Amino acid sequence: MASRRLAAKGAALALILTLAANARAQSAGVEHATCRDPHPAPLCGGYFLFEYNAAARIAGTQVTDAIKTRDALPSWFTWDVGWMKNRSPSRSLGASVAIGASYDGTRIALLARHRSWLSHDMVVDASAGPLMAMIQNGGQEGMTSSYGATAAAGFGRARLGLLTVGMDVARQRGAMQLATHVGVRTESRGAALVSVVAAVGGLIVMAALGSGSGY
Repeated sequence: MASRRLAAKGAALALILTLAANARAQSAGVEHATCRDPHPAPLCGGYFLFEYNAAARIAGTQVTDAIKTRDALPSWFTWDVGWMKNRSPSRSLGASVAIGASYDGTRIALLARHRSWLSHDMVVDASAGPLMAMIQNGGQEGMTSSYGATAAAGFGRARLGLLTVGMDVARQRGAMQLATHVGVRTESRGAALVSVVAAVGGLIVMAALGSGSGY
């Protein structure tokens, strides 16, 4: 009996929360208070971000480590998660955290985000924020953290993909280094598909390496 009463109370609480969210959405003039995928108002009051970003370095400074001189802030990839609030049918504001890697190691950024909604679900994105990027120092020095900032802009279609351009700046080995990059961004189902393909590809490579090392 106690478990039934607890289940009934849980169901009632879930119903109350759902009704409250719907009431807030209706009072704000939107159909849904929260959406899983990116949509503008009045369909959604806000939406979650789930993105995969890959950027190729095209120009920048060079850094000298303990062994050689090479390009600073190399090409990278990240997964981004965050939240966007629709301020109007043509404008969204929010934030995300980006976690990924480059040749040098781990890369983490906290980004302020802006999206302009155009016709036919076309969008223009802008983002900027602090950056932590690992750097390989070469030899016995190993890796250290470097800190700076990153910014990017993109154009494409919501819930599908965007082309991006951007810049990284960070202090590495006693000097400010910078690099510009071009890339692609997939979001929602596109990001999920890329993640699955990457995971399957990684497992195949690991299996191949494991079988190749046997006797």
